Amino acid sequence: GVLDERYINKEYEIEIPIRLIEVGSGTAPNELEASDIKVYVGGELVTPTIQELELELNLISDNRTTRVKTYTKHYVLVLKGIEKDGYLSIEIASGAVNDEVGNTNETKTYEPYTELADGSTSKIYVDNTIPRLVMTDASVTGTVTEDTEIELKFKLTDLGAGIREDQFTIDDVKVQVDGVTVTDVTMVLIPDGSNNYETALGGDVPSNYTYTLKLSGVKESGTLRIAVDANQIIDKANNGNEHLTIPTGIIIDNEGPKIGELIVKNLDEHGRIVDDPVDMIISNCTDASGIKEYIWEYSPNGTDWIQIKVDENSGPESELKHQLEENGDYYFRVTVVDKLGNETTSNVVKVEYSNAQKRKPTIRFETEQKYIEDFLSLPGMLYSKRCNMENPKET
Repeated sequence: GVLDERYINKEYEIEIPIRLIEVGSGTAPNELEASDIKVYVGGELVTPTIQELELELNLISDNRTTRVKTYTKHYVLVLKGIEKDGYLSIEIASGAVNDEVGNTNETKTYEPYTELADGSTSKIYVDNTIPRLVMTDASVTGTVTEDTEIELKFKLTDLGAGIREDQFTIDDVKVQVDGVTVTDVTMVLIPDGSNNYETALGGDVPSNYTYTLKLSGVKESGTLRIAVDANQIIDKANNGNEHLTIPTGIIIDNEGPKIGELIVKNLDEHGRIVDDPVDMIISNCTDASGIKEYIWEYSPNGTDWIQIKVDENSGPESELKHQLEENGDYYFRVTVVDKLGNETTSNVVKVEYSNAQKRKPTIRFETEQKYIEDFLSLPGMLYSKRCNMENPKET
């Protein structure tokens, strides 16, 4: 049949016509058998999964003058499942067919050819190698946000037939974040201007094609991969790519840090500050790109926020001690910012502050000695001198 290209793979079933002619014998030669024919690909002997020989036409002509008979037999060799890569050839060895007086055929190798769509003919190239796509470079690595413009370089390689220009397009590309395909993405696939789709090199020399994928606007957060479904990239021998999931080394981070609860450590059960200064902490703060800073704020009314200037040497940034000056109610919060600028703001804690609360409390004991001892032994109790337990009332 007529092929668009000269390439086939193991899924093709091909038919090769063979004509056997014997002139001069009184009887026809023995039949040619399929087992008499050896199949080679690239000079290497192969065993097709289907190798059948069918006799289609058997002609006898008799010259009345010379009384010489001519026997002509037309066979069709059917082949399928041809492995390996390379040009196809067949060999019929000497001794395959003999006439009545013992003459035999000579060993001969044939290179079948096919007619192409443009009217020319060509030898047949068997290509069973699938196209391969790999990423070769990325404009960024590590953690980025949806605003980052990403450029990924790809090399498409096909050993043998090569591909057509329309066989790898943006429609074949899927963007995945943590294994889930995302669609609301801006992307374009640009083929390199030096790609040669007309001439495949064949043999052991691969045909290489390079592409640049530009994408941005990935709103989801997670590990970025590029996927191509199976059989999206088809070479000229009809071999399709395997399913591909290609790592990029890029993590998309559009989320603020994960944070714990903001706690004021020196509050009583009524929300009052029991000791200066206000002592705050926020814990369990994590982020894929890392924490950049903590922005501490307070407000006298819960609406207008004032940033607290933090001494760089005052301790961990996740803790803060802040001295209030005026009595009243105050609100505190902290915003945690990652290295990409994503933010998460904590819960708001309301406190009541009074200068009078700064005076140390006085305790008067008017009870038995054992209750005093129990009280002084409670966790958190501090006292500066030994008490006279023989006269607790005086103490």
